[in-house]
Amino acid sequence: MAGSVDEAKDKDGADSESSNGKPLTELEAACHLGVTVALLYDYTQRGGGAGKRRLRGTTVGGQTRFDRAELDGFDRHLWNPWVEKGERRLRVPAHIERHLAAESGNRCQRCGRGSSVVTAHISAWSERRSHHHHNLLRLCSACHAEHDRHGSVLTEELRELKERAIDRTRAKLRAKMAAAAGRFNPPPLDPKFMGRDEEVERLCRALEDFRAVLVRGVGGVGKTQLVLKALEDCRDEVVVWVDVEGFQGVEDVKSALSVALEGKGVETPDRVAGELDARIACVVLDGVERLAGSALDDTDDLLAGLLGRTKRTRFLVTSQVNLQRTRFDHKPLLTGLAPGPSRELLQSSVSEEVDADEAGQAELLAFCEGHPLALRLTGALVEHIGSWAGAAEEVRQRGARIVEIPERSGQTRETSLERCLSLAYDMFEPEAKRLLYAIASCPGGVMAYQLERYAGMEVPRLTAVLRRWSLVQAREVGLPSERWYALSPIRSFAMQRWSEETPTEAQAVTDALLHDFGMLATVIALRSDEDADIPHMLWRFSQEWPNLQLVVDAAEARPEDAELGLLATVVCASTMKFFFVARLPEHGVRLMTRGARIAMRDGRFEDASGYIAQAASLALRSGERRLAGEMEAMLEGVAAESGEAKGNLAMTRAMLAKQRGDALVAEEHSRDAIRHYERARHDLTAQVGEEAEDSAPEDADNNLSQGFHLLGDALLAQGRAEDAQEACEKALALLRGGAVAVNEGQILHQIGNCRSRLGEHLDAIGYYGRAAVRFQAVGMREYLATALGELGYAYLELDDATPLPRTLPATVLEDGIEDAVESAVRCLSMRPAPVIKDAAQSIRRLFGGLVVLSLSEKVDKLREVGIVLTAWTDSTLPKMPQEQDVEGSALFELTTVKALASVMLSVAALEDGAATPAGRCDEDLDALWEACGSLGPLGNLESLGLQWARMYLRRKGWNTEETLV
Repeated sequence: MAGSVDEAKDKDGADSESSNGKPLTELEAACHLGVTVALLYDYTQRGGGAGKRRLRGTTVGGQTRFDRAELDGFDRHLWNPWVEKGERRLRVPAHIERHLAAESGNRCQRCGRGSSVVTAHISAWSERRSHHHHNLLRLCSACHAEHDRHGSVLTEELRELKERAIDRTRAKLRAKMAAAAGRFNPPPLDPKFMGRDEEVERLCRALEDFRAVLVRGVGGVGKTQLVLKALEDCRDEVVVWVDVEGFQGVEDVKSALSVALEGKGVETPDRVAGELDARIACVVLDGVERLAGSALDDTDDLLAGLLGRTKRTRFLVTSQVNLQRTRFDHKPLLTGLAPGPSRELLQSSVSEEVDADEAGQAELLAFCEGHPLALRLTGALVEHIGSWAGAAEEVRQRGARIVEIPERSGQTRETSLERCLSLAYDMFEPEAKRLLYAIASCPGGVMAYQLERYAGMEVPRLTAVLRRWSLVQAREVGLPSERWYALSPIRSFAMQRWSEETPTEAQAVTDALLHDFGMLATVIALRSDEDADIPHMLWRFSQEWPNLQLVVDAAEARPEDAELGLLATVVCASTMKFFFVARLPEHGVRLMTRGARIAMRDGRFEDASGYIAQAASLALRSGERRLAGEMEAMLEGVAAESGEAKGNLAMTRAMLAKQRGDALVAEEHSRDAIRHYERARHDLTAQVGEEAEDSAPEDADNNLSQGFHLLGDALLAQGRAEDAQEACEKALALLRGGAVAVNEGQILHQIGNCRSRLGEHLDAIGYYGRAAVRFQAVGMREYLATALGELGYAYLELDDATPLPRTLPATVLEDGIEDAVESAVRCLSMRPAPVIKDAAQSIRRLFGGLVVLSLSEKVDKLREVGIVLTAWTDSTLPKMPQEQDVEGSALFELTTVKALASVMLSVAALEDGAATPAGRCDEDLDALWEACGSLGPLGNLESLGLQWARMYLRRKGWNTEETLV
């Protein structure tokens, strides 16, 4: 019997290991049988052999133990026939299949192939009628055929292959037993370990491929637990774990290795290396950064020497600091957890008795930024205080200092974030601490060139020191856009420590940073006048936005500092364009209202009136009517004296009236604003002389342009299209500077609306097209989709004799339809259901985009869009309430979108058919008519769809008379 228990006694001494008669541990029992521990326990649960007899264990001191006689008896039972002669052959049980896959690495045990691998019997089933685990092995189909059919592979060869596999299994088990008996066992893996699946997989691969691995990361980020999990998942050999906590120098490290090797007399480096290669698979040095100064350098030298003298032993090091001499093959940098695992880890530390608080929890998650130790300690703080909001307030006030396990008499690096980070911080020279404070003071990160003000020419050296300790991270190193960051817990710690050590210097650095942020906002805004500059402006402001908020925060907190107040309003003025183009109107409204209050507090009422007007413009952009009341209240507090201030207040009232749908009042206030702006412009030019008339300040002309634009909106809303067009043309002529990029497209679009209302559809198409090109150039995505939609509706008004205008550039068409899809998905995914007007508008954009693309060279884009919309509606519709009047349901709108997707796919099929030699297919044409007929009554789409289909087919030159009904 291949690999039987009796044979195993002589081969590996398993019998002698338990000859004292004591029950065997799980490792000893598995080694006795020559199987994995997993199969051992599967036999206790699922059994095997005839009647599926189960292996019996006993409980000793809370641990499962196995009697050797029971193991031997169970093994003999498995060798007995599993069924009577003549009965149907049984399938190999799944738990035995799993064992064989683990034993062989799921490869052919003869040739090593990993494909077409099957389970084969060594002694044929017909002879033994047994699925004993030692009578089975994994072979590829080719090797299996050579044995069964051709006889070129002898049974004896299969037995030898199996014996070697059993020997490998027992060797791994003995290694585990040896490690369990050693003095340097790994610490236990935290049962709350989570969220590191990819990192564990990468580290396992590295341990298979490399001999020297350094896992780096800031203190408390989870390096030790990651290594424990990887060793548990991917290695079965002996590991010596050396925790450097408490070591004084390299001699302690040497002693630890000597003791781990039971090294009486094992002292020379060569002998230590030889013993390691002979007996130890992996040496782990955990936390080497705790060896300060020369001790760290000496340990680095020791590691480099051992790595050079050994051939097989692997070295795995965890450290906050990078080692300079040891040549590591792989040096992963461990950062914070992803948002999902972060939330799970934080919640796992808080009992259900603490009331849920999404806002408080979100604030604490933002503070921790995925740092596992901070998450655990913050959870303990929440549990101690009994409130998410209360814990958030404590962290807001005291930062990293509060993040520790409460009420402990003494804190350690595992219980206090401050203790954990102090190790690195205390080693820094004063210049490095100053630079760390500067980086920590920038929640949005900071460009490398900006740091020269705080460290001069020493920036490269000092940032290297900080980075070596993993306290800061860099992106795009060496490029002009190089940027430095620190996690929130580290930022809080560094700012608190340095401000306590050097309060005067810390305040000076803070003030300098605030000034730099204000000036930076101005520079970014000034460099965004042209279309091509807008994407760069969006990118830079999105980077700097967290930093810019600090200026406004500081201005509110320090009302006595007039310069800070001025800087804050500079930030507001500079970022208006960003919020408008980036579709962040609510963020912009909040900032502009804060800026207005600061300006009013400081007596700068003209500035305040401007920010209130900008806030109203953004509120109008957002469509949020709830903001109107706040704007109205602020208007009452502004003492307007100048013409510009009076014009700003009138503009605000006009925009609020427009938002309410009161076109007459909007017209009245917009005309009032124009009068005030014209008077202000006249006063400005009078001050500099009549010869300067053509060079009046840009702001004056742009204010007037905005007034005329709003007047045009109000007039068009009253049906006075000619007057509205005249007002919009004046608005277009007055645009200057950076306002052109943002506002020109909107004015062109409104003129297109006027021309369409007057029945001049060909002219309207021209204006819509120009607006679309402008919107695409500056990235105003939702506006682009709207322009493309209205362009499509204008196409429907053209008769067959009118040639179609030149089509838009391909990029405009593609971006426009993608924006329409994004807008529809975003709108119809709202819960509760979106406002009917908004939903109808999003569908109008989609249909108009369908019309335009069907008549352009980008008609093929409709297939892609149709597939996307079909997939989305198919996944969304089953989740919707099936009654249209149920609150929160957008069933009707979603069904319409699905029908539009069908029309798009029908067009794609028809175009494909027309491109083939056989020509257009009548079945595809019938599918198109059917899809158009299913569009439904929303927005009169059913009728418009049939109108479009007729125009589309005639413009394509296809004879459709027989199908036109």
